[in-house]
Amino acid sequence: MESSPSMVDKASYFLKLRRWWKGIDIFQKAYILFPVHADTHWSLVIICMPSKEDQSGPIILHLDSLKFHRSRHIFSVVERFLKEEWSYLNKNGSLEECPIQEMVWKNLPRKIEKKPIAVPQQENEYDCGLFVLYYMQRFIEQAPERLHKKDLSMFGKRWFQPEEASALRTKFQSVLLQLFHEAKPNNNTPEQQTTCQSLVEAKSKNNLMEPTVPEQPVEGSSAKLASPNHLEGSSIQPTSFEHPLECS
Repeated sequence: MESSPSMVDKASYFLKLRRWWKGIDIFQKAYILFPVHADTHWSLVIICMPSKEDQSGPIILHLDSLKFHRSRHIFSVVERFLKEEWSYLNKNGSLEECPIQEMVWKNLPRKIEKKPIAVPQQENEYDCGLFVLYYMQRFIEQAPERLHKKDLSMFGKRWFQPEEASALRTKFQSVLLQLFHEAKPNNNTPEQQTTCQSLVEAKSKNNLMEPTVPEQPVEGSSAKLASPNHLEGSSIQPTSFEHPLECS
């Protein structure tokens, strides 16, 4: 969401944003993951929804491998997004099935916890996308069914070694090469196959295989990634966004 759009622009932008999770009640999800892109850098926001028995509000986490993005601004954007979605559902649907206490949402600004998280930092200028992917992977593997403030101890600068995140580049390269070699020969002309092989080998030789968070993250940050069974019902699957969450 932009910093200061007009009221008309803001309403139009929010309706476009809602297409990311069309048909999905994000408040039913335990977690929502937002890749954030601004100023050629990627960071990660995780929204942790409370259970119905919990009297506390959502917890918004910001994980940044360079401490480059301003957490305060990102929290403001995400908080506004949650309030807009709540307002939209109040006007256009029923919240009878909402798993969150209604009294929590009546005082939403005071109930939301916003936490910049200390996390392992990248050791170069270009691994931010890999770190976002690895933050997501580690969180999916370790997160409880519902996260509470006491669970924040799972994070920290020693959560993992920075080399583990950077190693995703080699893993992705290996997967891409395997997929290339497993492709049926008749899928492409000999000329196309030779060109593809040359490109892959050239990128490998020059260490240019640098996957980052896609420019078009997948639709509905509230849909499901492949996740452990204990996270069933959480929204930790980015499927294909038209645009990432941009912060200006």
